[in-house]
Amino acid sequence: MHPFLKAYHNPATTYETLEQLAQEYKAIPSTELASLVTAFIEDYARAEAYFLLQIIQEQGSKTEAELLFKACVVNHRLKEKVSAQLLETFGKLKYEPAFKMLYHYALEALEPKDYYTNMYAVFGLIAYQPKGLEQDIKKAITTTFGQTFFCEYLPALALLLPPNDAIAQPIYESYINHCAEDCSAGYKMALEHLEQNKTKK
Repeated sequence: MHPFLKAYHNPATTYETLEQLAQEYKAIPSTELASLVTAFIEDYARAEAYFLLQIIQEQGSKTEAELLFKACVVNHRLKEKVSAQLLETFGKLKYEPAFKMLYHYALEALEPKDYYTNMYAVFGLIAYQPKGLEQDIKKAITTTFGQTFFCEYLPALALLLPPNDAIAQPIYESYINHCAEDCSAGYKMALEHLEQNKTKK
């Protein structure tokens, strides 16, 4: 058994220790990834299962993604109690069958209760790097304009847009004039991207 799994299955191992070990063991033999996937599937409601995904999404492949998808997804929705971080994992592994689900959670499920699924789906789409979503992304981002609170990371989907002052300006205005500071991370990510990649005149 891989040392990380030994620690994971040890009731005495603290959350902080697992967090440290997940960073140390991001490079493990591909032959051992299946055991991490199995551990996640068997206990996906456990908070510490998050750390299994951190390792899997850095080194996994379509093989691991397919196993996770079959076990944790029904009708393009996560099963109840499955960690929302799995959405980011599917994006990082560029697992095509999960795209419809990522789209839903990132661009359609925008209620306050959807905060974490939206956040990880946004991260997943950014990692997936889909094409042809520019208008859908802009439409979703505009729903945040003039709002104080919203799905905080939704505007970060601007990272999938080309340099575009037309979207940058209203993002900036909404950030300055309306957005609560503790709901501004997505705006900040969007503005940083758009400024860094602005076409020079």
